[in-house]
Parts: sequence; C-alpha cells; structure tokens
Amino acid sequence: MPRTVSHETVQQLSGDPAEIAEQIRQALREGGSAEHGAGVQWFFKDEIQSHGWYTAALRRVIRHCRKEILRQQDCSFLVKVADELFTGSVLEEKVAGVFLLEGLDAQCGGRDQGMHQRIVSPLVT
Repeated sequence: MPRTVSHETVQQLSGDPAEIAEQIRQALREGGSAEHGAGVQWFFKDEIQSHGWYTAALRRVIRHCRKEILRQQDCSFLVKVADELFTGSVLEEKVAGVFLLEGLDAQCGGRDQGMHQRIVSPLVT
C-alpha cells in the first residue's frame, strides 16, 4: 500500500511552477509502492513507469496540493504546474496533472476549452 504524503509536505509547496511540480514529483516518488508499481505494468501494452500509487490515494493527495497552491496562487499558476507535471514520463505524474485541474472549470472561469484536449490527447494516444 502506498504511504501517504504528510500535510506538512503539502503545506511547504512553494516556488515557481517548475519547482512546485518537482516537489510534487518527489512526494510521489517517496509515497508510492514499488510492488504496486510493478503490478501496474500488466495493464498497459507499452512499457510504462509508475511510482505505484492507487488512484484514490493519488487523487486525495493531489486535491490537498491543489488547495494549497490555490491558497497562494491563481488558476493560471495551477495550470502551469499541471503543464510541468505533464512533461514527466511517469504515469502518476501525468495523472497528478489531470487531478490538479479536475473539476476546476467553474472556479477558473472555464477560459480555456482547448486545454482539456491538450491535456487528455497525449494521455490516450
């Protein structure tokens, strides 16, 4: 079972979008389960990299990260952090980017309808 990420870790998120994305990546590396990560591979046709997070636990941690980021910054900053996470090669990092933006259309004004396509297209191809 993946370990959890402490509230202190989430509350210490700071810096520019690239730095915050790296802090999230570090937390994902430290909190995952190597055993589960190895087991995830059977689901995918191509070889993937995984930190070994279960979806519910990952969503919960990233929601806490999102709340902390939005406490300090605006939605455009959050989108930049998500974009940084999408550049990673590890499954949970890309999913974390999606979870950061999940359900934020109303809160962020739904300004960028094309954003969803830019995010999801690389994940499903």
